[in-house]
Amino acid sequence: MNRLLLALLVAACSSKSTPESTELPASPTLDVTRFFTADVTGAMRSDAHSSPVVSYVSSLLKPAPACWTKLAKAIRASYQLEVAGHGSYFLFEGDLPQAEVESCITSALGDILQVRVTHAGDLAVFETGPAGTAYAAWRGSVVIAGTSAQVTAALQPSDPTIAKQWRERLAMLPPGLMSMWRDDALLARLFGVPTSSYALAITRAEKTPKPFFAGQLVGQYAKPEEAALAAQRIRAGEISSAMTAPPQLAGAFKRMKVTSAATTVTIDFDSTVFEGLDLEQLQGWLGRLAAAQATP
Repeated sequence: MNRLLLALLVAACSSKSTPESTELPASPTLDVTRFFTADVTGAMRSDAHSSPVVSYVSSLLKPAPACWTKLAKAIRASYQLEVAGHGSYFLFEGDLPQAEVESCITSALGDILQVRVTHAGDLAVFETGPAGTAYAAWRGSVVIAGTSAQVTAALQPSDPTIAKQWRERLAMLPPGLMSMWRDDALLARLFGVPTSSYALAITRAEKTPKPFFAGQLVGQYAKPEEAALAAQRIRAGEISSAMTAPPQLAGAFKRMKVTSAATTVTIDFDSTVFEGLDLEQLQGWLGRLAAAQATP
C-alpha cells in the first residue's frame, strides 16, 4: 500500500464530523496541473477539512491560534503529489497571503518548533533546525511546498502534454472529502488482474458518535473481460497476493458492493466491512506489500 493511500485512510479515520457537503470546492482559480512535474506518480486531493497535512498541524496546536484557523478555512483544495523515490510535495489553493502564512507559522508553532523564515529568490525557506527545512513558493492563489528541488522543479514551465494528462485524471476522481489517483500495481497484486489505473475516494468520515468512514474505489482495466474477472475475484474475496493476507480481509472484500461495466470496476465500502480485522496486523501486511511493490 502506498503512502498516499495510507495517508488518505488515516485522515479519514481521524476526521471530524462530515460537513454538510462532501463535494470538493469549486475549481481553483489557477490550473494546478501546471505545477505537476513529470515525475509525479500519484496525486491525492482533499479539502482543507480533510487535508492530512493541515489536520496534523492542527492537532499539534491546542488550542489553534486565530491566524491558523483563518488560514485553514481559506484553503479551497490541497494536493499531495507523490514523486517516485523522493517523497511528496504539496499544493494549497486558496486565499493564502504569503506574509500572513509566514507570520502565522512562526508564531503558531513557536512553542513546538523554533521556525526561522528566510528567502532565496522566489522561495520562502522555513528552517526548523533538527526537524529539517521546508520550502514554499506562491503563484497567484496556489502555494507550492516541499523540498527546494521539488518546489523549484514545479515552478518551471509545465509540459502541456503532462498537464493535460493530469487534468483528465483529476476529472475522473470520484467526488469526496479526499480522493486519489494511482497507476501502480496495488490492485493487480491483490487480485491478479492487471489494472490501467485506479482512483479512491473517501466520501464520508465521522468521529462521533463513533468513528465511521465510507468510500469508493474505481479500477480501470484494459479489457472488459479483465474487469469482469477482477470483479468476480473481489466478490469472492479471492486475494491473489503471494503474501498471505490477514484471514479476515477476504471477508471484508466479500461484504463490499462490487459492480462492473465495460472496463471499469467500482467498489463501494464503509468501515463496517472491516470489523473484526486486526488493524495492526493489517498495517504490517500492507507495509510488506508496499515494500514488495517498490522492489523491481
